[in-house]
Amino acid sequence: MSEKKKFKMLSSFAILFLIIFVMAVGTWFIPAGKYDVDKDGNYIAGTYKEIERSPQGFWEVFMAPISGELGTDSTPGAIEVSFFVMVFGGFLGIVTKTQAIDVGISSLITRSKGREKRLIVVLMTLFALGGTSYGMSEETVAFYPLLIPMMLAAGFDTMTATAIILLGAGVGCLGSTINPFATGVASQSAGISLGDGLFWRVLILVISTAICILYVYRYASRVEKDPSTSVVYDSWDEHKTYFLGGEKKSGPTPELTSKQRTILWLFGITFAVMVCSLIPWTSISPKLTLFENLTKGIHSIPVLGDIVGRGMIALGEWYFREIKMLFLIMGIVIGKIAGRDEADIGDTFVNGAKDIVGVAL
Repeated sequence: MSEKKKFKMLSSFAILFLIIFVMAVGTWFIPAGKYDVDKDGNYIAGTYKEIERSPQGFWEVFMAPISGELGTDSTPGAIEVSFFVMVFGGFLGIVTKTQAIDVGISSLITRSKGREKRLIVVLMTLFALGGTSYGMSEETVAFYPLLIPMMLAAGFDTMTATAIILLGAGVGCLGSTINPFATGVASQSAGISLGDGLFWRVLILVISTAICILYVYRYASRVEKDPSTSVVYDSWDEHKTYFLGGEKKSGPTPELTSKQRTILWLFGITFAVMVCSLIPWTSISPKLTLFENLTKGIHSIPVLGDIVGRGMIALGEWYFREIKMLFLIMGIVIGKIAGRDEADIGDTFVNGAKDIVGVAL
């Protein structure tokens, strides 16, 4: 009697194409409609009206990923996000080659022995603050390859790392206290102040974050005691091999060299700059003009302003283009500090980007 064939999950690409196909089928039967928009591109309430359906065929189905990536005449594409992911992959490839992250994670786990689960509370709180302040979402892509090895080395699974980031930032967006892209737009459309209802949004944020932290904490505790309870237990060894190079080897934890310490500091500073650059300070409060005044001050200095570049914009006004530039510059700086030549830095960057092309696509 033949062995029963096990269910195999579809690949992410197959699932995405299936979703596109289902949406295309829906265009043949579901009534179409649209809202009017104002001069700022915001939808106007009460203006919805039905329009003629536009059935999508096989041509549109297979053109959808291309249009989604590159955009159309009326809709921007996702190329900004995709290219950001690839540039970050190159940056991470350079940092990874220095082994600063590996040694740093080993050192952190050793020092946190018996207290690893505290990291869940700290990290989820930080991600929630990012979500509630500036709608941290796509930017979290950069943190997955950092946190997954850390959680695996601590005895948890990849789902724990994913939940820390996804639920942390997600619950922050859910309780968007000062997020200008959600609450800011909504309050502007409603004609009220961003501060109206702030207490209730803070309450939602605190309660929701606490519930999510408790949920992930309990799940991680269960996996730590019994790995077979992991929802991704079937891939446990595969994940450890991919992210950690197999089971953690016994022996003393290697010490960080002075170069590796410098690289880790630069690594942390890079992410701190990224976070500061994405928070729309003046939108939160007109008084938060520190970075804007600093940029204007640099531009006002005759020679220095030209050397730095007149196109430089203040932190708080950055988006994916500027962040890509940040990771590109810091990748080169870290490569040089590690003692790599330009050819090695270039090759390592390309290999790092290549490893993450699947995520970008």
